Amino acid sequence: MNSLNVRSEDLIISTQKSTEDNTEVSEMTDSITSILDGKFFKIKSKMDKNKVIVTCVTCEPRHVEIKGLLSSTSNFKSHLKRRHDQSVIDSYKNYLSEKRLKIKDNDNAVSRVHRDKYTQDQFDKDVTNFIIHSMVPLRTVEKPFFKKIFENIGITKKMNVPSRRNLGRKIHNLFEDNKEKIINNIKDIKYVCTTTDVWSSKKRSFLGVTIHWIDVDNFKRQSSSLACRRLRGTHSYDRIGDILQDIHLEYNLDSNKIIKTITDNGSNFVKAFKVFGVKLTHFDNVEDSVYENIDLCSDAPVDSQGRDDGQITYNSAETTEELENSPWLPRHLRCCAHTLSLFVTTDLIKTIRSPQNSQLNEIHTSVMKKCTLLWNASYRPKSAEIILQTLGHQLSRPGDTRWNSLYDSIKQILKNKENNFIFSLRRKVQNLLLNDWKYCEPLVNSILTSIKKRFSNLVNLNTIEADNATIVALSHPKFKNHWLSYIDSLHIDRLHKIFNTAVANKIEEINIMSSTDSESTELYTQSNEESHDYLNLIH
Repeated sequence: MNSLNVRSEDLIISTQKSTEDNTEVSEMTDSITSILDGKFFKIKSKMDKNKVIVTCVTCEPRHVEIKGLLSSTSNFKSHLKRRHDQSVIDSYKNYLSEKRLKIKDNDNAVSRVHRDKYTQDQFDKDVTNFIIHSMVPLRTVEKPFFKKIFENIGITKKMNVPSRRNLGRKIHNLFEDNKEKIINNIKDIKYVCTTTDVWSSKKRSFLGVTIHWIDVDNFKRQSSSLACRRLRGTHSYDRIGDILQDIHLEYNLDSNKIIKTITDNGSNFVKAFKVFGVKLTHFDNVEDSVYENIDLCSDAPVDSQGRDDGQITYNSAETTEELENSPWLPRHLRCCAHTLSLFVTTDLIKTIRSPQNSQLNEIHTSVMKKCTLLWNASYRPKSAEIILQTLGHQLSRPGDTRWNSLYDSIKQILKNKENNFIFSLRRKVQNLLLNDWKYCEPLVNSILTSIKKRFSNLVNLNTIEADNATIVALSHPKFKNHWLSYIDSLHIDRLHKIFNTAVANKIEEINIMSSTDSESTELYTQSNEESHDYLNLIH
């Protein structure tokens, strides 16, 4: 209560100060405009953006030039005081007062017109947006100091500040409008991608879902938030599956439209998609051109023998009844950034604490104890003041849920003390083995093992994930085929064939869809030419 009152008072004071500052600027601008409008001085020429040369009208017929700034009247008023009598100065002051009065009357007229056009609906909308984007409690609108802001500027004479209950209804209506807008934006989009996560704040858990797609008109990436819901009780995989299915149904999304859902490596998410998600299939016999009869963009997956059964396969729900009662989740993709974070937060720690690396463990434990002492000190008032005075800032403390925070925190301490990526990462780590390590060689080996284990579906190059990733990487202008230099040359021809077949199938799909069009032949020819040019470009 007190903090809100303080913030309201600060807001009123800052508003008054801003108004005074604007008044001073406005008065200075009026003075410059009036003194150089030809009544007392005429602008002869400009020396640069802010400097001018003027002539004094009162000194005529003598030609007197004065240099000055467009942002200041001091030189011009000094000339009047030095060269002319008091009557000229009084005349200038009266002229300036009359002109300011006219400008003020015009401003008041414009302000009255603006106030007349400012409706109660617009006022309610502005207050609602303020509450939402400031993330302040709804009861803020009933605080005396909040209402006083509008009383001081005269808005409450014609309009009413919405009550808390009325504001709640408006926020709910705004939510429904935005939800309908998102549904309309994505209803004609063929493919989308979603992300989901669960987190806790102030002893409450939430599940959030976002959606991402490419605008077909300008090819720009678009994003929206679909949900942020309270997750009560246990965070089990089946409850997560049920909630995700409900959110997908609300926005008319299914596993055919959602290409992938990206999550972290949490066991509940992994199991939810393993049990209820679409099963990824693998393309075999690439050398025998199995892809020639497969549409890579088709909604129906292909089984391990290359057969298109026209149905989506699920990992669970062996009976029809179980299938109908189970959530249908899309394909799953683990967040690459979080997987990389597990290298050092999980895998490296296990290596360091293993019995065969006892000496390394002692060094690591000693270093971390010293860092922990500094981090704990930054939370105590007296020591925090000393750290702030010495360093000029506080020390950031690592957190389990903030990826890379341990590295950033240690890097900060070291700094003050001194005052397609997967394959390239593997190559860099392998090069580290060439060094003569005394203690850290187990860490390098641990990272290599982590890459092989956690990214096995990509590094192996014989999985459906690797095939899809190949098509994506070769299609992306940023990567093209640069990353192929990091893999075994035995796989390069096969990966090129996968990509070429995928492009050819897509061209064939476009040709079939446009076969009824009178321009189908021209479109087919143009598509083939573009494909040929693009394939030459990536090579």
